[in-house]
Amino acid sequence: MHGQPGHVVPRVMDNTSYERLPSTKCNAIGFRDLCQRFELVQKCRDAKKKVKILFSQGLREYLHVDGQSVYPLMRLVLPRIDRERGNYGVQVKSLITLYIDVLGLTKASSAAQRLKNWKLPNYGLPGAGESSLAGNFPRTLEEVLENRVGGQKKLTIGDVNARLDKLCQLSGAAARKKWLMELIRDCTAQEHKWIARIILKEVRVGLNEDRVLAFYHPDALEMYNTCTDLRKVLDTLTDPRVRVSQQVQLGVPFAPMLAKRMKTFTVKGAMAGFEFVMEPKLDGERIICHKNGDDVKMFTRNGNDYSANYLPNMRQYIKSNILAEQCILDGEMLAWDDLTKSFIPFGTNRTIAAEQQIHQNMNSQRSSNAAAEGGRGDDTDPGLPAHFLPC
Repeated sequence: MHGQPGHVVPRVMDNTSYERLPSTKCNAIGFRDLCQRFELVQKCRDAKKKVKILFSQGLREYLHVDGQSVYPLMRLVLPRIDRERGNYGVQVKSLITLYIDVLGLTKASSAAQRLKNWKLPNYGLPGAGESSLAGNFPRTLEEVLENRVGGQKKLTIGDVNARLDKLCQLSGAAARKKWLMELIRDCTAQEHKWIARIILKEVRVGLNEDRVLAFYHPDALEMYNTCTDLRKVLDTLTDPRVRVSQQVQLGVPFAPMLAKRMKTFTVKGAMAGFEFVMEPKLDGERIICHKNGDDVKMFTRNGNDYSANYLPNMRQYIKSNILAEQCILDGEMLAWDDLTKSFIPFGTNRTIAAEQQIHQNMNSQRSSNAAAEGGRGDDTDPGLPAHFLPC
């Protein structure tokens, strides 16, 4: 995190030239202390002061001794861009069901109704300040859990990360129920609120990723945009006096530039008389495709690898239509209905891709069986209509 600029030493990093730093000191920080900082940051109105409250001078000095990594802390502060953990497989609705079950609340109880109707202001608990809770599930959860949870242990950041890692690996209601029972025993109501925010990947303290990364190191935001690897950024950029440059690399996900809605007259003025072209915005799924010879990968704009989702159907089209040996394609993934001559509504991409893959597997199996019987494989696909083609 920022100290005095001092002497700037430029370095160029490749995709492998960094080592993971020890995180002993960061893991030892109390999670309850972090929650208190979150509360203070949330109350602060000055965006510049917010980041200094969260990362105080004392904390920065403590973590920078002996080259300690701040990744365990940062992945709780910026859960949306921590792709190592992935998705937890739970949303607000499933969290509500889990809490009601673990707490032993009856469906008709005021607490259960408050959780289920967290979006409505008229379901507030007595004295809870209903207007401030409406539409705020984590805050509603905190109110419901007051006097219902133990808070017996003082969990550290390392403890919380370990438990969240475990949640990512769990499947089934029974396993998640056991996980939550331990959390009910060990955490305070306030800690539950912030853990819920982290699980939902919406910390919401008025600090976005750009501001936090820029405060940490002058090159952190640019480096993250070229690799979308939060751990690599934090373990590489340990000294603000050492400037690091990293280029976009084939096969490594990066954060693409986002479009901004503009009015025609605004664009015309900004172009200062120069000619420009406008095209309609296709409502698809932003996909960045990396082609390096026969090696093809697909990533979302958030750096998630979707190669397994779309390449089984798209690989042949990319290889036959893209002549360049090495390139990066940035665009929208859509499905096309050849009968209606129109794009299929957004949100159906993965369903159609999965159906195509199933029918391709069925055809492959049928051809193998026919060959084994000395027959001739069927070249047609009787399942998915031929007019559903990837765009």
